[in-house]
Amino acid sequence: ALHGGRPIRDEGAKAMLRPFATALRGMLGGGPISLQKAGIDLRAIPGFSEAMTEQRLAGIGALQRFIALFPEFKVEGRAPRATVDLA
Repeated sequence: ALHGGRPIRDEGAKAMLRPFATALRGMLGGGPISLQKAGIDLRAIPGFSEAMTEQRLAGIGALQRFIALFPEFKVEGRAPRATVDLA
């Protein structure tokens, strides 16, 4: 997990990305899903990709950095077989 650094920007990122975290929480109702599926499903939500780009969450590991902003989630395993679940 990444800590320290830019807490102010992280707060802004959290506020902007919170609706997508709420959507992810809904996706996890039945238990863990693959990080890959979470990414595909989140990118299908209008505005997600734009919000990620605006918060400079792009490229390799962007989805995990997004998830790391929200302590209610945990990522287990390693890509490409990593899963995300509620912590």
